Amino acid sequence: MRRGVLATVILAAAVFAAACGDDGGSDDPSEAVTSQLEETFPNIDVSTECPDDASGKFDCDVTIGSDQLTVPAEEVDGTVELTAAVLNAGDIERKIETQYNQQQGGAASAECGDSPDTAALVEKVGATITCDVMPSGGEASQATVTVENLDGSVTIEL
Repeated sequence: MRRGVLATVILAAAVFAAACGDDGGSDDPSEAVTSQLEETFPNIDVSTECPDDASGKFDCDVTIGSDQLTVPAEEVDGTVELTAAVLNAGDIERKIETQYNQQQGGAASAECGDSPDTAALVEKVGATITCDVMPSGGEASQATVTVENLDGSVTIEL
């Protein structure tokens, strides 16, 4: 009798887990990517559309603020991982401005991306991007930003 009760409890738990969408650790790819990006962009609306049957390598269509991006991802052992860094352009611009102030002793504004409204940049690890630097009193210059890892760490060279 105990085995029958135990089997019923296990079966009921399995049915409950299946009804709740628990597929043994595999997240809905769109939700998993959105969750990861919301950490990088806490004050900006993020929405993601990934293939429902995502496995292996795939691309997701992502909207961050008004930016529309394609973000590469990969399903590995039931976990969705980004395969490129999604960088917060505003954070990088503030880092450039701070570094400029510390190294040059003056104020500057920085712009990374195609427009002043760019919220996000998608780059592979090791990639370099160029950002415009406009000092308050001086000639415009550029900063070279190198992506160090998938978490979005960068190095900046003025």
